[in-house]
Amino acid sequence: MKAHLLASALLASALLAPARAQDFDTFQNPAARPDVFESATGVIYARDGANVLTFGSWTEYAQSSYFLSKGKRCGTDRVMPQLYSTGTAPIALQADCTSTFTNPSAAYAPTVAAYRIPVVVHVLMNTSGQGAISDPLIQSQIDILNEDFKALAGTPGAPGTNTAIEFYLAGVTRTTNNNWFNDTGTYYSTLAWDTNNYLNIYTNTAGGNLGYAYVPNGGGVVGNTFDRVVILWNAFGRNAPIGAPYNQGRTATHEVGHYLGLYHTFQGGCSALTGCNANGDLICDTLPESVPNYACAQVTCGDPDPVTNYMDYSEDLCMTNFTSEQARRMRCTLESWRVQLAEPAGGPLPPNPVTNPTPANAATNVAATATLAWAAAANATSYSVYFGTDSTPDSTEFLGTQATTTFNPGTLLGGTQYWWRIDSVGTGGTTTGPVWSFTTGIPSGTLVTLFSDGFESNSFTTGGWTRQNTNSTLSTAADYTPNYGARIIRSSWIQKQLSTVNYNTIRVKYARRTAGMDAGENLNVEWSSNGTTWNAVETTQATAWSIPTFTLPVGANGQTALRVRFRTNANATTEWADLDDVVITGVRN
Repeated sequence: MKAHLLASALLASALLAPARAQDFDTFQNPAARPDVFESATGVIYARDGANVLTFGSWTEYAQSSYFLSKGKRCGTDRVMPQLYSTGTAPIALQADCTSTFTNPSAAYAPTVAAYRIPVVVHVLMNTSGQGAISDPLIQSQIDILNEDFKALAGTPGAPGTNTAIEFYLAGVTRTTNNNWFNDTGTYYSTLAWDTNNYLNIYTNTAGGNLGYAYVPNGGGVVGNTFDRVVILWNAFGRNAPIGAPYNQGRTATHEVGHYLGLYHTFQGGCSALTGCNANGDLICDTLPESVPNYACAQVTCGDPDPVTNYMDYSEDLCMTNFTSEQARRMRCTLESWRVQLAEPAGGPLPPNPVTNPTPANAATNVAATATLAWAAAANATSYSVYFGTDSTPDSTEFLGTQATTTFNPGTLLGGTQYWWRIDSVGTGGTTTGPVWSFTTGIPSGTLVTLFSDGFESNSFTTGGWTRQNTNSTLSTAADYTPNYGARIIRSSWIQKQLSTVNYNTIRVKYARRTAGMDAGENLNVEWSSNGTTWNAVETTQATAWSIPTFTLPVGANGQTALRVRFRTNANATTEWADLDDVVITGVRN
């Protein structure tokens, strides 16, 4: 595909604050270096040659000269070229819509048949919560696709061509992974639903583009797990968080156009009108255009540019149409390249996925007597319930199918995380619902183990311990119960920090003994709420193994960072304390 030149005014460098090293360690990592990266604090970093630019938000980024000069409205031109060499010669029908030619035959007219495409949306998030998209916002994007592809009356897409292609939401997945959120790694190999049968849309940072997709008409795409549409997470759906001018869901319309075989209206620049089905964007009823339009009006090839077309780079509110030939090329793509994707429309619609879970997804401190509830789904006549402690509910957690939108799982265990899924069932089929989770609260007065470590991992780090120096070691010679215990030699300490919020009556229990201690040398067990002032629990030179239990004063209750320390103050390598089987408990308020 041709590179496109932009007006020199768009090439001006952004004057931005220098990037802070602590915020973009991953961005600087040569092994995983995307062009554009969103940090855990929500700062956007963009690589521009040897320079790194920073933006306070995606809104600021999308209004920058960097965004315009790099053509970040769409990344399809950058992901597709490497695939063309892998394509195979088209079969007879595919020859009507290749990467170099379109035959707008009446056989592909929208009046011939209507098609319906199942969509699965994969929401990718980072551990700070960026990337989260609600179920209603996801459904709004499906609605926009239907408004635009079907030119529904009373919607912004009404002036366009009804392609007789519609979309329905077949499922939603949500995954937290910092690399995948920044569009690195082969996340699609793990998450993709069968790409022959589903349009897989992923939301993440999209490599700094508003979106990109894979055009199938050159071969080498269909059936591969990488075959997908990717949308910048906060430019997804109606009134998307990115704000104007890219917040009305037209990025997805544009990228699904690519997915169904369309090219940019400015493909090939001011290409000749003769032979227009074999040059430019391979479409004759879109006027030539030499460069992308980023506003709502432009003339570059003598006639007004097709700025209202979904395949330009116009602002969302300016986009209103596909043309008749574009509709036929997309339908040819469905019939010739994506032959397993679409279903005939006209029969009963599959039910929508369920939404609005109660308890809310990821809720905590949920009552053990909670009842599950969800909003009724369109076209559903019943609901299949999956519930249990497995994070991937399947047939082993299936509890039955029912017509109502509530389910009582009985009395649940306190302090336990549960996962559940509701599939909507209707005459049009079954739609898999999203997986939700919640954690039950712990009844007042319950004795709870807040921390336990027998050192069997042979690692202080695994147990969350901090040690003063290497005089504290783990050894089979220091164990009370097999196989490992902690030996604190000479003058050293190990310390554990934990939360006691919502707990009282904090007790510390441990096995301990000492060896070789002189007068004044002891194992000192202490606690602190701030790490500065330490309070004695026990001072001992006992040489035989013993398992004492101590209740800490009320000051240890309700602490966000209670510290318990085991410290020696000896001066010889033959003087030590052994420690094993540390258990800290509390009573729930």
